[in-house]
Amino acid sequence: MAQSSILFAENDEFCFIKFVGNIQYTISSGFDKLVAKIKASKTIKDAVFDVNEVTHIDSTNLGLMARVAGTLIEKYNHKPVIICDNADINTLFLSMGFEHAFLIVKKLEIVQPELFELPAEKQDRADQLRMLTVAHRTLMEMNEKNHDTFKTVVEMFENE
Repeated sequence: MAQSSILFAENDEFCFIKFVGNIQYTISSGFDKLVAKIKASKTIKDAVFDVNEVTHIDSTNLGLMARVAGTLIEKYNHKPVIICDNADINTLFLSMGFEHAFLIVKKLEIVQPELFELPAEKQDRADQLRMLTVAHRTLMEMNEKNHDTFKTVVEMFENE
């Protein structure tokens, strides 16, 4: 397993995503594709994010997580779960308003499925800008504080 990685497992109705290390947009192209798959899926109804091994997570990945939450809430009126026993990371989630879109728990009695690494595929600049813009726009739409925080960032990406 790499120092920083995004791992996943899925079946027809459930997706388990685990972040390990320093999670930045440069390794997130595979996660972006998984988010699109979840969004398009007619069967995936639940998601669990295990972030207990995260040392840092950037705003792009927070936005991608929020897209998953928005999809599940919209389709099934169901919040995904974040497993996090790290006070600093939980503070970050709360500062973004994630408690309104996720169920955040310190522990969850679940048998962890066999995980596979989401590969960080090469993205061209247009795909990378799309991912960055959509992720930050999603954060921006979560609440007024995020709107103010990310408005300039989204405008910058859109003007590039």
